[in-house]
Amino acid sequence: MIDLSNNENTLLSHEFNTLNHNLICKYPCDNEYLLKNELAKIHNVSSNNITLGCGSSDVIYRTFIALNFLAKEQKKELNLIVPIPTFDLILSIAKALKIKITYINELVLDVKKIIPNEGFINLIYITNPNNPSANELSQDDLDYLTKLCVGNTYMILDEAYAEYNVNFKSIKKAYFKNIIITRTFSKIYALAGLRIGYGIACEELLQYIDKFILIDNINYYALYCALEVLKNDDFINTSRKLTLQNKAILENAFNELDIKYFKSNVNFILHEIKDEKYSDFMLELGIKVGRKIANYPLLNRISVGNINEIEQFLKALKLAKDKALV
Repeated sequence: MIDLSNNENTLLSHEFNTLNHNLICKYPCDNEYLLKNELAKIHNVSSNNITLGCGSSDVIYRTFIALNFLAKEQKKELNLIVPIPTFDLILSIAKALKIKITYINELVLDVKKIIPNEGFINLIYITNPNNPSANELSQDDLDYLTKLCVGNTYMILDEAYAEYNVNFKSIKKAYFKNIIITRTFSKIYALAGLRIGYGIACEELLQYIDKFILIDNINYYALYCALEVLKNDDFINTSRKLTLQNKAILENAFNELDIKYFKSNVNFILHEIKDEKYSDFMLELGIKVGRKIANYPLLNRISVGNINEIEQFLKALKLAKDKALV
């Protein structure tokens, strides 16, 4: 089975030294400061502006829990404002917590349509670049959103794919009181299986969010590997280069097969399909493609895999084309 559904980096392999048993028999919490310090240097913030998580999803979940609790303390409800399509986990969390959800149904987001509800604690959730469209916010978009985040309006800015674009635009980190930025080691850093990510926010907001943290939410091996990969600029640069090369192969194939797709600066491509049976057909051929996209049943997302994965995908894609599925 070739899995091209989760935007993992399968282009390169890490070569980590084996951890000393004297380290892995200890809890990691006393050494988390090592990774926080390195991340603080990269983002030009204080280590007090960094929180670590079991993937960025852990930080996002903790933020939901904290703000939902804050809303109850103020005898209000939490209102999640989320553009659709988005990262599926977000909607699952909100529904499990019975949070009000305000959907912005736009493939290409117009941020001016995001309007906080004054009667609620508002939480805006934005993926930038968007998952699954790969659209990126302009500086004007980011400026508009930051102006919204005052009083009872907060924002999670999920930048899981930011490192793929060397010209990526973000906001001044840890500067805005009501905004947390989340990043992950699961994508370009290729540590998805170790589950480690982080959040960046002002100290006051992090102190509140981290009231709900599990003290052992990350493991020592993940901590160690994250520190090692941050030292290896060649790994990141080569990953970007290979992603661009392999993405070009996919784009050329889409052009040759007359399949419409969306330009992308990240490690996946959103493309059109003609039949919802496409995913099941590809799975029968041993290729797992992207999940069904809410409100857009005739769109699918494909991860940029290694050359062997791409070759197998393209063989299956041509068969799908023959059957008028794409």
